[in-house]
Amino acid sequence: MTSRANPRPKAPAPVFKVDSPFVGPSWPHVSLADQHVTLNMLCSLLAPIGQYRKNRVVPSKGKRARKRKKRIEAAQDPAASASIPASRPHIESPVEIGLNSVSRRLELLAAQRRPSDESNNHLSDRHIAVVFLPKSKNDMIYSHLPLLSRTASLGRPDNFVTRLVPLSPMAEDKLSAALNLPRVGVVGVLEDAPQAGPLIEFVRAHVAAVEVPWLKDVADGSYKNPHVQHREASARSNVIPSMTP
Repeated sequence: MTSRANPRPKAPAPVFKVDSPFVGPSWPHVSLADQHVTLNMLCSLLAPIGQYRKNRVVPSKGKRARKRKKRIEAAQDPAASASIPASRPHIESPVEIGLNSVSRRLELLAAQRRPSDESNNHLSDRHIAVVFLPKSKNDMIYSHLPLLSRTASLGRPDNFVTRLVPLSPMAEDKLSAALNLPRVGVVGVLEDAPQAGPLIEFVRAHVAAVEVPWLKDVADGSYKNPHVQHREASARSNVIPSMTP
């Protein structure tokens, strides 16, 4: 049997890529010197939380260890453990720790159409002033933070917009030590956090607010054509292998 002739290659097919005409948010730039000052001030602010966790919170070692600890504590003098203060530090409540906690509060704030609305007054004084990220900002899991930090501040003066502060990934070790936690992803400091005034003022003076240009474009109501990119894909010929008897 003679081999079948290879078919002629197909012509290149056009490929279209459609992109949004609106410019997305960008991460703010923070100099290394400002990062160093900010990190030291943040660790000093969070130190009471770490001290409380070190004295009162015992890392979990399983159910058997917890039962054994309860039996030992029941046999000991209760006055021995009373020497350690049980009250939580005042800074713990106005600080959100963890990506889920910070994102949830930002979403609640972003859902407020009018911050002065009477139905939302209970949230107006719980505004997040600064969000710290001691992780790589290129990770997709944190890509929603720039937009959320801006939409959570709609209706507020420019000086009181939530600041997003990306820190060096090496800063996580210092924050973990300050909080007595194995890992720290995102830390949010609320507007009414006690003793956080100097930190918030420093961040607002040295870190620009996130800008989202398309929010203004959408508010104008004007139509913009999408960006269309066109190219021709390289053709691949479907070669049928020859067959011999």
